[in-house]
Amino acid sequence: MFYDQLKRFEAGQVLLDVYALTKPRDIEGAEEVKIAKIVLITKLVTSRWGDDKLHFRHRRVQSDFRYWPRKWRRHHKDVKIEDDEENTWG
Repeated sequence: MFYDQLKRFEAGQVLLDVYALTKPRDIEGAEEVKIAKIVLITKLVTSRWGDDKLHFRHRRVQSDFRYWPRKWRRHHKDVKIEDDEENTWG
């Protein structure tokens, strides 16, 4: 399943193209701009350490509002992914 798909990736392959908006979508002139690409430098390997010790800290975008121009703040809509079976990996 998902693990089998990961095993097919090779070194040098692009995993993701990363895009950002220049301003909120509903403000005129907003554009999507490619800011990065994630490329493998080696073949993927499994890791017990990664399963047990690697964690990512997530935070809501509101903590970044202080850096936004004031007129952008009212245009923000936070994305919420519902916790249901369709959005959960097996």
